[in-house]
Amino acid sequence: MTDVKWAGVVLIAGFLAFLVGAVFWKPALYQQELPAALAAMAEDRRRLRWIHTWMCLGVTVTTLGVALLAALLLANGERTLSIMALGLFGLGAVLWLVALIFRLTVQEGAADETRKTGRVPVGFESWHRWAGTIHVFHMLSAYGSWVLIGGALISTGIAPAWLGWAGVALGTVLALGFIALRGGPLSPPILAHVYPLAIGIALLL
Repeated sequence: MTDVKWAGVVLIAGFLAFLVGAVFWKPALYQQELPAALAAMAEDRRRLRWIHTWMCLGVTVTTLGVALLAALLLANGERTLSIMALGLFGLGAVLWLVALIFRLTVQEGAADETRKTGRVPVGFESWHRWAGTIHVFHMLSAYGSWVLIGGALISTGIAPAWLGWAGVALGTVLALGFIALRGGPLSPPILAHVYPLAIGIALLL
């Protein structure tokens, strides 16, 4: 299999792995006010471990796919945008992995204590806000990387030009929309994998 095909397969695999976990997320339960959300999470421990484990795998695989894509872009003469895109996406991905591990450890313990005592553990709200800030950075870095990847695709021609322009346009619009709407409908983390998925499909075709 050629390097182009491998990059495509890995990018698609990252989206699918993340989807295996994300599809089981329950927004109505897990995104309530914190006391109620933690109590619900305590009841769904096994479900949440499944969700977050697959999300960790998905983020890791997609980041590997972006690295393979950056290598292809470098091999085709594009050095600046490809390196910047990989750095931006990779930094956001690493921080998001930290937040997911936080959910699997600290948040799980806080959920158990909330179920037992009826109160959120002292200090956890600050940690919860910290994890939320990481999520914001992850999404903005992902959308920003789309702009850079799109520009690199346009300059190298390893994928259709319209796909590159789509990355530039979508990345810009979604990043600005995320800021304006304070996340809102643009906050689900699986969205960070959508443009890499589209690139993966294009590379295979």
